[in-house]
Amino acid sequence: MARHKGSVFGALGEEAQPSSEQLRNDLAIKWSKLCSSKWVYLEDEGARIGEAVLPSSLYQRLRGASLVLHLDVAFALRATRSLELYGPFGAEALCSAVENFRHRMGHRYTDELQELLRQGQLRPVCEEILRNYDKAYDYHLNRGRRKDQILRLEVSTLNCSAVAHDVVVPAAAAREAAAPEDTARLPSGQSKSAQVREAKCFCGAVISRATGDPAAVSICHCSICRRLSGAPFVASAVFLPQRVQFLSSLDGGEPQLTELQTSKE
Repeated sequence: MARHKGSVFGALGEEAQPSSEQLRNDLAIKWSKLCSSKWVYLEDEGARIGEAVLPSSLYQRLRGASLVLHLDVAFALRATRSLELYGPFGAEALCSAVENFRHRMGHRYTDELQELLRQGQLRPVCEEILRNYDKAYDYHLNRGRRKDQILRLEVSTLNCSAVAHDVVVPAAAAREAAAPEDTARLPSGQSKSAQVREAKCFCGAVISRATGDPAAVSICHCSICRRLSGAPFVASAVFLPQRVQFLSSLDGGEPQLTELQTSKE
């Protein structure tokens, strides 16, 4: 959904990323469709994925999870997987991505890695970058967590289906031991007594009618929203499309609407 794989190479082969606001809305809609009786597995990423930022509430939930599965993949397999993913993009694209390491590794070391890439020596560069990332991954994995929260599982294959099959049994046993209060409650739009909310547009010609609770609510206090609304902040709610109806205040029929886009999305 973020259209980025999370590393300096994560943008290769992906479409342009959504804005953080669009990602938040997309996540809210996906989240509202999940089953509240089942566990949700999320990749233990940082708060920022490329240029997009995760909603703080979701990131806090992720960091506070009662169970963290550490899939310990053999170093050689990880290097092979990375080469399969990013090798086809060529030396120049990889050199451009490695440029992002300059502030961390220094000029001389970054130049050496880029020269190796131009010589076609992709694997040594890949392995060195993985070693660099491992330090950050280990710190991120263990920061603020107890040892009993982390379940380490060895992985010896790149077959994703086989890995998922091997993870199911130990993960199920570990998650059953989690405290009930650690289970996230998911919103449901299927309530028989769902509340109906109505609001008019600025001129009063169009009525919006939304049924049930929103998938997400956000507050913005940027200068543009303050200027447009005349208020110190603007509260926005995201509803599933099928739960929203627009009516004309004149005859109750469907109004003629023109789409206005205020962002790249």
